[in-house]
Amino acid sequence: MIEIIGGVWAANETKTFMINGEYLEILEAQYPCDVMLMDKAGAQLSIMRGSEASFFSRPKEGFQAVQITSVQPQAIRVFVGTGDAGTRRISSTVSVIDGGRARVNAGVAYAAGIDVTAVATKQSCVQLWNPAGSGKRLVLGQLAVISSAASSVACYPSNTSLAFVAVPPVVNKLLGGAVGVAQARIDQLAVPPTYTFGVAQTLGAQLAASAFWKPTEPMVIPPGFGMNVVLSAANVNLSAGFEWFEETI
Repeated sequence: MIEIIGGVWAANETKTFMINGEYLEILEAQYPCDVMLMDKAGAQLSIMRGSEASFFSRPKEGFQAVQITSVQPQAIRVFVGTGDAGTRRISSTVSVIDGGRARVNAGVAYAAGIDVTAVATKQSCVQLWNPAGSGKRLVLGQLAVISSAASSVACYPSNTSLAFVAVPPVVNKLLGGAVGVAQARIDQLAVPPTYTFGVAQTLGAQLAASAFWKPTEPMVIPPGFGMNVVLSAANVNLSAGFEWFEETI
């Protein structure tokens, strides 16, 4: 007998599957997870803590229940077999997992389009903000900016939130999914926030032409920090788009 079981786990969620088996192998997992194999009375037969894709267990006796716990939100698939059943995967074969799609299916990938209207003598500012105490990391993969006039743009971290939450709100890439912890914030300032932690990137924004920044490695935003996008010119409209996902700390 061969059976594939799995699903999408929320942060710190435990799922229990009542299934008979003699062998279990993790096929897909973007993050480590804990797997416990138990008999029908709930006694522990085998446990794999911090296990990843390709980890397997074959307890001395068959099991009747599989319990999987994941600290991180993710999609997991495992292989359960009995008798001589097993995978044909060669030990050196690498299985490429579409981590992006798995994060979307887990409901932890987000996007936000933010607009700031020009104000005379003030510079338009937007921010992807991770509130203090959120318990999450924001992993920023890409941002894009466009303005109503040519202007240089500074992208830099800050530990001070901008004044206003943007409307419309953040969008879950799993349409209809819940909003995460991140906030899209805006302001118009005569004196923008200082570059306390340095400037991560500069871009040239143009009328009706987007400028993109996709870091070679993603930017990770811990609680109490945000990524600011600020125009150098005053009295200019600014639009910015962010794409990111959230990880449990």
